Amino acid sequence: MILRKPAIRNSLAVAVLLAIAFVQAVNGEENSLVGVWRGQTPMGGRVVTITITFNPDGTYFQQAVDSVGLQTLQSGHYTTTGDKLNFTVEDWAPKQLSHPPGSMFEYSFPQPGTLFLRDVNFQGTLTMTKVG
Repeated sequence: MILRKPAIRNSLAVAVLLAIAFVQAVNGEENSLVGVWRGQTPMGGRVVTITITFNPDGTYFQQAVDSVGLQTLQSGHYTTTGDKLNFTVEDWAPKQLSHPPGSMFEYSFPQPGTLFLRDVNFQGTLTMTKVG
């Protein structure tokens, strides 16, 4: 089918471009760190639930709660370079703990809404689900 009227042809072109932009925006949003992520991992004989909030300004907040209710908090800045995710810890609780070290992870999105982290130094892994 050949569209001869410029208005129809232009409208169709705009509609196609908008559809492509929408799909790219949705996919980019699903594969963005920004948001709230949650995962669980065994640690010291207990299950620890880790929730990390990544903000658009490069700050993060992390809460870890184990199966008996013990909790640690940390916050600071994160940066990404390629498939590397770096955390710089600026505040933490409880303060009785020594300053947590920063950390580096390799990260990927194996499917929409899923974040896979692998600790570069310790090789541990964590799979997280986007919850907000």
